[in-house]
Amino acid sequence: MTLNNNNNNKLSRKRKALIDAKRHEAKSRRKLNEKKQELDAQYTALKAQRAIYERLQAE
Repeated sequence: MTLNNNNNNKLSRKRKALIDAKRHEAKSRRKLNEKKQELDAQYTALKAQRAIYERLQAE
C-alpha cells in the first residue's frame, strides 16, 4: 500500500508541476503579447510623427 501511495504522490506532484508550468507559460505569453501591442502602438505613433515631419520638411 505504501508503494501505491508513494506512486500516487509522485504523480500528483508531477501533475501539479505540469499545471504550474502551463500557467507560467500562459502568463509569459500574455506579457509578451502585451509588450508586442505596446511596441506596435509606439511604432505607429512614430510612423505618424515621421510622416508629419517629412511633410513639414518638404514645404
